[in-house]
Amino acid sequence: MPNLEQCGLLKVDYCSIEEICADDNGWSNTPLFDQLSAAERVAVARQLLDYFRSSYALYSQEYLTPDAMRSKGTNIREKLKDPYRIEKDDMPDPAYVSITPQQVTGRIFTVSVGRQSGVGRYLYRIVKEKNLGIDMKSNAYNQLMRKLLDTFCAAGWLFATKVGADADGNIYVYQLRADQMLWLKADGQPIRRDEIRSYSYKNTEAPKPSNFFRELYQTDFNEQKSLIGSEHTGQLGTDLRQEREDKFREGEISALYCSPTMELGIDISSLNVVHMRNVPPNPANYTQRSGRAGRSGQAALVVTYCSYYSPHDRHYFEHKTEMVAGQVAPPRLDLTQEELLISHLNAIYLAEVGAGPFEESLTDVIDVEHPDLPIKVAVQQGLQATAAVKAKVRAAFQEIVLRLPKEAQPKYNLTWIDLHIEQVPAVLDRALDRWRRLYRAAQTQLHDAQQIISKNIYLDGTPERKRAFRLERQATKQRDLLRNDLGRNRSASSEFYPFRYLAAEGFLPGYNFTRLPIRTFLPKGDFDGEFISRPRFIALREFGPRNIVYHNGNKGSGPSGVLAV
Repeated sequence: MPNLEQCGLLKVDYCSIEEICADDNGWSNTPLFDQLSAAERVAVARQLLDYFRSSYALYSQEYLTPDAMRSKGTNIREKLKDPYRIEKDDMPDPAYVSITPQQVTGRIFTVSVGRQSGVGRYLYRIVKEKNLGIDMKSNAYNQLMRKLLDTFCAAGWLFATKVGADADGNIYVYQLRADQMLWLKADGQPIRRDEIRSYSYKNTEAPKPSNFFRELYQTDFNEQKSLIGSEHTGQLGTDLRQEREDKFREGEISALYCSPTMELGIDISSLNVVHMRNVPPNPANYTQRSGRAGRSGQAALVVTYCSYYSPHDRHYFEHKTEMVAGQVAPPRLDLTQEELLISHLNAIYLAEVGAGPFEESLTDVIDVEHPDLPIKVAVQQGLQATAAVKAKVRAAFQEIVLRLPKEAQPKYNLTWIDLHIEQVPAVLDRALDRWRRLYRAAQTQLHDAQQIISKNIYLDGTPERKRAFRLERQATKQRDLLRNDLGRNRSASSEFYPFRYLAAEGFLPGYNFTRLPIRTFLPKGDFDGEFISRPRFIALREFGPRNIVYHNGNKGSGPSGVLAV
């Protein structure tokens, strides 16, 4: 969303900039500026100071030094409640502007104004356009820029911090003094163009403010209905999902952000607006999603956003009737698909030998006391089918094969059936490998955290000790979820309810489950959290390193913030 300045509601200027730039004597020893008129100095100075401001290279002794930011950040986190609390990792580091960033050592973030930077190219254009005859090669440019920034410091606009020294003298980094910024009410006119970052060879008009957002920001929402939004996805528990549907019907929740879970089986008669963020795959999906609105006969608005970068969306933007009034084809399922048939064979096998150990928790199946996490001996013995059981499985599966198209039946002959019956215990064991990796990772995290806590390496209250306690609690929560141990209840809707898990791994038929998903643990505060899963093609994007994962009002970031398999 555009900020207040981009909407023409705020104008930022700098103290005494016109008066200072009009003082020819003050700039007589400053290269480049000594050859510009007062008006030209004002224009260039504003661009340079805007560059500092937009790079967040700001100085304030009270608020923006590293120590002040840590202190203020602690107060903010203690006084704000979720979901408005600013996490520690969200607090920005102070930025500095440097002429030669490669010479700056230490853990500080620098923005370059060197010869090859946007600022360097901007000043070079001025020298060239005005034919000023100034040497802009690397060494001469560095000397020019240092003199220019020193003059800006003398004018009171910048603050310099010494960070080292070299053969040419001391090395400084620079920041814009926050108390030199003037916050002025704007009149909605075109805003100042960024000549450094947005240079164009053509003369272009200054950016026009966004009328929509200007009006939005000036709206007094205290006089309007409170707007609350919530998610509605297959990742939510049944009780929570039903609770949100009820609140949505009653008007407590104003908007639901839905996955395809809203396509079927949910009737909210008062719903009158559906907004689709992309064009659905086919007319059947469009009909189901758009059909959620107007179910009581009232008028409804259905809006579909078409992405320019999606060929699928662009096609249907040009051929709307193919989607809106297209033919809804009956769903088709390839009954001869080998993986589908193997999963049904596994289900028949498990039903015949007895699925009792799989009814509550995978810890009833896997020996968690053994370092290799094997299947318990008693369960392994129970999985070994007798000749009579194998015959029953074979007969039941042959009935399935007889219902297949005749051309597919020869492939699934007795030899094929017997081979896969013999493989069921081994295939089941492999299907448990993902759970084992997650469980080992949780145990490792728990052990490492407890080692730090028990050895008292760090004092109470230190960040390292607090982090160890937090990781211990999160690892315990992960382990409880993996065990499907949710207090006194063991939920069939849990991600690790045995039959749901085996369906997701492809061992059992999974009519509504993601096939072979990538899972990640998303912490919620210090004591809670949950595993979420995504199909592989989505997980590659959402669970990537340094990415931010948002789910149900919670957030995790980077590979250290989540546990993925």
